[in-house]
Amino acid sequence: MNKAKKISVCAMVAAMQTVILYFSSVFSMLDLTIAAATLFLTMFAVIEIGGKYPLLIYAVVSVISLLILPQKFTAVVYALFFGWYPIAKAFFERFNPILSYALKLLSFNLCYFIIYTVSVRVLMLEETSAFSGKLYFFIMFVIGNVTFIMIDVLMRLVVTLYTLKLRKQLKIDKLLK
Repeated sequence: MNKAKKISVCAMVAAMQTVILYFSSVFSMLDLTIAAATLFLTMFAVIEIGGKYPLLIYAVVSVISLLILPQKFTAVVYALFFGWYPIAKAFFERFNPILSYALKLLSFNLCYFIIYTVSVRVLMLEETSAFSGKLYFFIMFVIGNVTFIMIDVLMRLVVTLYTLKLRKQLKIDKLLK
């Protein structure tokens, strides 16, 4: 694939991710789910384009979403985790499985602390639960880690399905030549 085609694909993926993130303004209850949906487009870019191009998509979508989205929480979550994680996942999986999962969990938990701090202290989002303070943080921390592991497994299954079946059936390899 030549450079112009790669940049065109990057622009299309970035536009689709921005539109998906914009849906969080309409469906505010699904803000994390909507941000997580962008993972699959970034995975597509990592598989099909590779190199520095997925990082370009991440940077463009992060800046645009932080500028134009009315609800900044989804943009912050994208910029701090969902945007770069598929790129990091591909890198982490080069190591042995134990080190790979340790790096994945470490990166998720670091991002969780940053997102929580930004949400509560900078964006002034209130904890909307009967719980508050440390108990709320701990419960959300456990739920977040379990959900992260499930998302990571789902991503692995989707990549396997895409590379073994969908890529051939959709003739993506011929389309992107």
